[in-house]
Parts: sequence; C-alpha cells; structure tokens
Amino acid sequence: MAIPLSFSYEHKINRFIYFFVFFVTNGLLSFLDLPTFIQLGLGFVGLVLPFYFAFRTSKTVSAGQPPIYSQELFGNFPVILLVLFFSFCVFLRFYKLESLFVWPTGDEGWFGTMAIELSQHWVWKFFYSSGQLPPLSTWAAAGLLKLGYSPLFCLWFPSAFISLMTVVAGYFASRQFFSKSFSLVVAGLLGFSFWPLFLGRLCQPGTWLPLWECGCFLFLGRFLKPDSTKNQMKEASLLGFVTGLGSWTFTSWPVVAFLVILTVIKKNLFSAEKNIKAFLLFSFFLALSLGPFLMAIASEGFGDHASSVAAWSGWFPWRHQIPVVIHYLTSPFWGTFDKSAAYTPPFWGFLNPLLCSFFFLGLLEILPYRRAPLIRWFFYALLVFFLPGLLTMNIEGFR
Repeated sequence: MAIPLSFSYEHKINRFIYFFVFFVTNGLLSFLDLPTFIQLGLGFVGLVLPFYFAFRTSKTVSAGQPPIYSQELFGNFPVILLVLFFSFCVFLRFYKLESLFVWPTGDEGWFGTMAIELSQHWVWKFFYSSGQLPPLSTWAAAGLLKLGYSPLFCLWFPSAFISLMTVVAGYFASRQFFSKSFSLVVAGLLGFSFWPLFLGRLCQPGTWLPLWECGCFLFLGRFLKPDSTKNQMKEASLLGFVTGLGSWTFTSWPVVAFLVILTVIKKNLFSAEKNIKAFLLFSFFLALSLGPFLMAIASEGFGDHASSVAAWSGWFPWRHQIPVVIHYLTSPFWGTFDKSAAYTPPFWGFLNPLLCSFFFLGLLEILPYRRAPLIRWFFYALLVFFLPGLLTMNIEGFR
C-alpha cells in the first residue's frame, strides 16, 4: 500500500520546519514584553509568511483521498492503557480536592454564599448574581450542602466531575467526525491540558459549558449521518433537546446553539436531504428544553447584565473596542496583553507555545482539504465562537 503524503519523509521535514518557526515565534510573543512594532514584525515573519507560502504551494486534494483526521495513526490501544489514561484523569481532578487551593476565589465565595442560602431556604430561581447566571453551579453546590458535605467539597466536586465527564463526551463527540486515533488525541488534550484541568478545580458556571458543547457536537454528528428517516427523526429530537439545555450552563451558550440551528436548517431545508418533519421535531424539542429559561425570563427578567457589558453600552467610546477585539483574538495563542483581563493566563494564551504551534501546524495540514464541508464548517464555527467576546466591552476568558 502506498504511503500517504502526510507520512512521506519530505512532508515530515517540511512540517518540522514550519513547526520550529511557529514554536520560536509563539514563544517570543508569549514570554517577552516586546514593543508593538516588534510583535507585529514577528507575527508577519513567523506566522503570516509561512501560511502564505503554505497556501500558495498546497493543492486541494481529490475527494477520494482521506484527510489526516480520518486516518488511523496507530493501532488499537490496549485496554490497560485506556484504564490508566482514565484513572490518571480522575486522579488529577480529585487529588486534594478540598485542600489543593488554600481558599476559594472571590467569585467562588459569592457562589458559595448563594448556595448556603439556597440550601437553607430552597427557591426555584433560575438566574443568580448580578450577572444573571444560570443555576447549575449554585444548585449543585446547594444540593450537596443539603446532603451534609463540607462547603469546599460542595464547591469543587461538581466541577471536577463535570470536567471528567467532558473528557468522555469529548472523545465520543470526536468519533462522530474523526478517527479513533484523532479522537484519543482530543480526549488527551481535554484530559491533561492545563485549562481543562483548571476548570475542573474552579466553581464557575462556565465549567459546565464544554460538557454541553461536546454533547451538542455528539448529537449533531449523529444527526448529520445519512440514515433512515425514522432514525433521523429520533436524532433531530435528541439534538433539539440537548441544544436547548445550553440555557442552563453559561451566558455565552447562544452562539453554539446558533451554529447548531444553522446547520440543521441547511441540512433539513436547503439540501438534497430536505426533511421538514425532522426540522419541526428539532424545533419542538428545542423549544421544550428552552421552556424553563424562557419562563424565567418572563418572571425574573433578563438582559440587564448582558446589555451593561455589551460593546454598545455607552460606557466607553468606540475606539476602546479596537484593543478589546485584538486582545480577544490573541488570547487563545499569546495572551491578552491586558493586565485587567479576567480568567485569562498571566502570560501566553489558553494554548501554550507548544500547543499553539501544533494548532497552527494542524491548520496547515487541513489546507489541502479546505473545500471539504467539515473544514469549511470548522472555520465558520471558529468565527462564531469568538462573538461573545468580540461584542463585549471588556475581556473575560469564559466568554
């Protein structure tokens, strides 16, 4: 069998050179406090030019050639390795659960106070705090308090458990689109990268969002697979219900739901596989799971916090928004360059220089497949997921 282009010696040398350039550039941008004109120069030489050369030299591949993310890069993992993998994920999240951090953060203290009050006098309220946040974090902590567990355990156990379930859900969501090998890499990143681990140690509503997102992508992948009409009805119903559950997680959930809804509309109303009944079922179960959120809006009110932090709130002139947008775009890779940003790394981005370099290398790897529907959908999703941050007046990592 012929060796795929992705594994040829020339290809490996080519990608190693690109990776080295990316790694040096990302390291310099992440760790050194350089003048802006030098940062721009490094970005142009170390990132823009390599991508330009790669784009000019890459050719779109034929439809029959499988992309690297659908190829198996290694054989089946022994069961013992998978057990060790999961066990280590559990250990990292639950080791010294109540004593790893000396004391809760300010936001965690606020959630703890609300949970204590709720555990003593339970009220079915949906929005909490001045940020009008969904109830899951507060309800989970309050429920554990009512069962008699210690306050710190009640704060941090739900996040640790949710973080662990995100690893599992992330693997199965990836399997809907990628090979087993690639899905294991995704699970490894969710299991052992710093920020997924940190979310597992933090009582904050945003920790519930990745699990729900993985659930959406899992059921979206099942829905998109060609199948019998009966199965598509079932998958449309499940996808609609899971999509609406995002309203229970964190304020930025609508952008993910928006992307899922657009994908369903494209498939069921504007494609050769048109299925109006499936779309109606999706819409019905979406509305059903959105019911508590919509009723809470009617009874408790909603939108004051969102409107107060929006870019058009009037607190700052429009020119203030330019650095905010730039810092949000740089935050995944090299940091925000803004000391006042909340829930962001003190240096480098959410991806450290090593992972950032692999991310850019991955973009190079999918360039030849840029016309594939999945790759185009990926780039659209990347733009949409930035919107909650780009449309607000300050920087907050959970957006």
